[in-house]
Amino acid sequence: MATVNAIILRIPVLYGGEEYDAESAVSVLLQLFKDSTKKTKVSDYEIRYPSHTQDIASIVVQLSERRLLVIHGVSF
Repeated sequence: MATVNAIILRIPVLYGGEEYDAESAVSVLLQLFKDSTKKTKVSDYEIRYPSHTQDIASIVVQLSERRLLVIHGVSF
Protein backbone atom coordinates (compact mmCIF):
# COMPACT_ATOMS: atom_id res chain seq x y z
CA MET A 1 0.00 0.00 0.00
CA ALA A 2 1.44 3.36 -1.03
CA THR A 3 1.62 6.19 1.46
CA VAL A 4 2.77 9.80 1.28
CA ASN A 5 4.74 9.30 4.50
CA ALA A 6 7.18 6.79 3.04
CA ILE A 7 10.22 6.87 0.81
CA ILE A 8 12.16 4.20 -1.02
CA LEU A 9 15.86 4.88 -1.46
CA ARG A 10 17.35 2.39 -3.92
CA ILE A 11 21.13 2.10 -3.90
CA PRO A 12 22.36 -0.45 -6.46
CA VAL A 13 26.08 -0.46 -5.60
CA LEU A 14 27.45 0.81 -2.31
CA TYR A 15 31.10 1.22 -1.30
CA GLY A 16 33.20 2.92 1.36
CA GLY A 17 33.83 2.34 5.03
CA GLU A 18 34.05 -1.42 4.67
CA GLU A 19 35.13 -3.42 7.70
CA TYR A 20 36.52 -6.19 5.47
CA ASP A 21 37.36 -6.43 1.77
CA ALA A 22 34.46 -8.63 0.65
CA GLU A 23 31.79 -6.42 2.23
CA SER A 24 31.20 -4.36 -0.92
CA ALA A 25 30.64 -5.44 -4.52
CA VAL A 26 33.14 -2.78 -5.60
CA SER A 27 35.78 -4.16 -3.21
CA VAL A 28 35.21 -7.71 -4.45
CA LEU A 29 35.65 -6.57 -8.05
CA LEU A 30 38.81 -4.67 -7.14
CA GLN A 31 40.27 -7.80 -5.52
CA LEU A 32 39.74 -9.69 -8.77
CA PHE A 33 41.74 -7.13 -10.72
CA LYS A 34 44.55 -6.81 -8.18
CA ASP A 35 45.87 -10.28 -9.02
CA SER A 36 47.12 -9.79 -12.57
CA THR A 37 48.37 -13.40 -12.77
CA LYS A 38 44.81 -14.76 -12.83
CA LYS A 39 42.38 -14.31 -15.70
CA THR A 40 39.00 -13.10 -14.56
CA LYS A 41 35.86 -12.97 -16.65
CA VAL A 42 33.43 -10.19 -15.74
CA SER A 43 30.46 -8.67 -17.51
CA ASP A 44 30.77 -5.23 -19.04
CA TYR A 45 27.13 -5.09 -20.09
CA GLU A 46 25.56 -3.57 -16.98
CA ILE A 47 26.04 0.10 -16.22
CA ARG A 48 26.39 0.85 -12.53
CA TYR A 49 26.94 4.07 -10.66
CA PRO A 50 28.54 3.21 -7.31
CA SER A 51 27.57 5.34 -4.34
CA HIS A 52 29.85 6.07 -1.39
CA THR A 53 28.44 5.44 2.08
CA GLN A 54 29.14 9.04 3.16
CA ASP A 55 27.17 10.39 0.19
CA ILE A 56 24.20 8.17 1.03
CA ALA A 57 24.39 9.18 4.70
CA SER A 58 24.28 12.84 3.65
CA ILE A 59 21.22 12.21 1.50
CA VAL A 60 19.44 10.40 4.35
CA VAL A 61 20.17 13.34 6.68
CA GLN A 62 18.84 15.82 4.09
CA LEU A 63 15.67 13.77 3.60
CA SER A 64 15.16 13.58 7.37
CA GLU A 65 15.70 17.31 7.83
CA ARG A 66 13.29 18.11 5.01
CA ARG A 67 10.66 15.85 6.56
CA LEU A 68 11.07 17.47 9.98
CA LEU A 69 10.69 20.89 8.37
CA VAL A 70 7.49 19.88 6.58
CA ILE A 71 5.86 18.17 9.58
CA HIS A 72 7.09 20.21 12.55
CA GLY A 73 8.52 23.39 11.04
CA VAL A 74 11.93 22.47 12.48
CA SER A 75 14.81 23.97 10.51
CA PHE A 76 18.50 23.05 10.71
